Amino acid sequence: MAGHRTTFPAVRLSRRRLLAGAAAAALLGSGLRRAAAADHALPAFMRLSEALTGRRRLDAAAGARYLAALGERLDAAALARLLAAPLPADLSAAADRIVADWYSGEARIDGSTVSVDYDGALLWDALDFTKPPGQCGGETGFWADPPA
Repeated sequence: MAGHRTTFPAVRLSRRRLLAGAAAAALLGSGLRRAAAADHALPAFMRLSEALTGRRRLDAAAGARYLAALGERLDAAALARLLAAPLPADLSAAADRIVADWYSGEARIDGSTVSVDYDGALLWDALDFTKPPGQCGGETGFWADPPA
């Protein structure tokens, strides 16, 4: 299409718009890098969690939230060392935190304790004589018979 000329509407680009756009791009880029790093670390974190808890087929969605909470407490280098085998002795408190998160179903995120997976918390498997409150145990009077 020789001779065809495309014109674009004039856009007034002020210094404020340019700086705001650059800041938004930087934040988006760092968020994408962080998300990509978390996606890369999640399989290793899940393997570590399975080894620490002795459980298999843990919920990956809950694992992603526990990993994000752990990332708030550890820098990238410590997190990488934690996910490496064997477990470094100086990170045993972090390993204890991972186990506590999985068993309680809660994690510290943004300075607050939040419920990550209440019904899926491993404590309900350990306490086989009970169930999470609000979860049906069976037909009416199911509790009258001793557990099998």
